[in-house]
Amino acid sequence: MLIKWRFVLRVSVSFNMAKSNSKPYYAVRKGRKTGVFTSWDQVQPLVDRFPGAQQKRFESLAQAELWVSTAVCVSPPKSTPPSSAGSNGTQSPRLDRSPRKPTWSSSQSLGLEGVRRDLPSSPTRSKPRMDNYTTKVNNEKMEVATRATNLENPTNLTGKEETTWCPTTSEMEMGWSMFRMIQSDPWNKVEVEGRIESGRTLFEIYFNENNSQNVVRPVVVADCQTEEEQVARAVLVGVYEACKLIHARNDGLKYEIQTTSMFVIECYYRRCFKWQINGWVDTDNTPVPHREVVEPTMELLQQLKGRIRFGKLKVVEQ
Repeated sequence: MLIKWRFVLRVSVSFNMAKSNSKPYYAVRKGRKTGVFTSWDQVQPLVDRFPGAQQKRFESLAQAELWVSTAVCVSPPKSTPPSSAGSNGTQSPRLDRSPRKPTWSSSQSLGLEGVRRDLPSSPTRSKPRMDNYTTKVNNEKMEVATRATNLENPTNLTGKEETTWCPTTSEMEMGWSMFRMIQSDPWNKVEVEGRIESGRTLFEIYFNENNSQNVVRPVVVADCQTEEEQVARAVLVGVYEACKLIHARNDGLKYEIQTTSMFVIECYYRRCFKWQINGWVDTDNTPVPHREVVEPTMELLQQLKGRIRFGKLKVVEQ
């Protein structure tokens, strides 16, 4: 009897030792890669944060392979979708009637319907390309870092620290664009002058050198008593003729009519609107002078719609 119990004890101890010395097998049925593995370090990156991951530990390789192969047989094939009706016309039962979960794809955009926003991004998803703006910013950062390094180690023969400033590429481009904007004035200059020459009152319109529309013509000043009134009327007539020429061009450009007569500039900037409201009568109830020239000029200015402005002409004494 004692021999029998010793035999049973030895068999149980040897069975437990064999069971404890056997290596476990880890089966992955759903993950980034399926199969049977011998260590948890191989399985963890395959199922970590994977939606619906399925893994299980087994003591024998046969059980693990059977568990993995069972999942493959149950899932329907992807190449041929299940038909809605069987051979006898009745609807064939589906293995999985639950709605399919949308999966993340690099070709789908976040704006499309049916794409889950809470799914993690795929580990094989390629990084987006660095566009031109990001490249420009990185280059500018490198230039600023280089400039800071040069300032930390200045070189000067006198022994004193000397800091020099070097603009970056974007700062140079901004400076040149501002310089070009200042140099390219959108307003084309047109000079209108009035003068008395050889007993005649003349007006002159000057666009630019060798322009066929440069005009010098006499003006009738029978109602003017002083020379200032004659020159003012000549300038008013010149402004009217210049507006007619600009209106006939119809080029869409902006023009600045420059003249030496402050009376004409104030006339079209301030006084003409008051005269029009008051019925072309001055503050002392006297008729407005030169109405026959000012009124049609105002109509032309309204038709040109802000393409005309007035400026003071600088006289250069020789």
